[in-house]
Parts: sequence; C-alpha cells; structure tokens
Amino acid sequence: MRTLRNIGIVCLLAILIVSCDKMGAITYKVRNDAASQVQIVALLPNMETGVYEPDTFLVKKGGEVTLTTQRGMVNQPVNDFRETEDTIRYIHMLRATRDGAETKTSLLVTDRWNYSRRSDWIASYTLSITEQDF
Repeated sequence: MRTLRNIGIVCLLAILIVSCDKMGAITYKVRNDAASQVQIVALLPNMETGVYEPDTFLVKKGGEVTLTTQRGMVNQPVNDFRETEDTIRYIHMLRATRDGAETKTSLLVTDRWNYSRRSDWIASYTLSITEQDF
C-alpha cells in the first residue's frame, strides 16, 4: 500500500512539473558587417525597474554584441514575432552610427532581424549592419 502511495505522489509531482510554466529567454544581438567600427545606442528595459534606459555599445568590424535578453516565465514556446509584427516592440529605440553618419533605414523593422530558435523556450534575433545601411 505504501508503495502505491509513493508511486501516486511521484506521478502527481511529475504532472505538476510538466504542466508548470517554463523559463523562456529571447536574446537580441547586433552584428557589425560594415567596413569599420559602429556605435549602437539603444533604449532598453531595465529588468529590475521596468524603466527604459539608454545604453551604448561599440561593435568592432566583424564583431557582435548582445543588446539585451528578455527573460520570464512562459506557458507556450517562443515564436518568431516577424510573422505578426512589423517592428520590434521590446527595444524602444535603436540607432547605429559610423564616423558620425547614422544608418539610413529603421533598424527595428522585423524583416531586418534573423531568427534562431535553440529550443522551445530559447531563441535569439540578430540584426546585421552592413555598408548599405550607411
């Protein structure tokens, strides 16, 4: 009888663990495929306060930088927002300059970002900045 009770408890715990929300993460990156160093200015959410704050990144030629990672409990797998959104909403502002010249196009347009799904709960979006942007 005790064995049946233990098996029942284990089964119940397994069901609860499987049905719980998962920790999801979406990372936003910028890759510099331009001929020289690029300065990135982004308005990003502060994870502790929820307030959007500016941040600056210098990305060397051929380099890549992580702007931010959106983390949280989710009850469904990550999906490619490019299918439903025209612009990225998580980053409020994104500018890139090189030698004083700013990019000619909007960097937040979703078509510009490459989507990579590592698992049901982890994905990344990468923006490539090229010579044509200036």
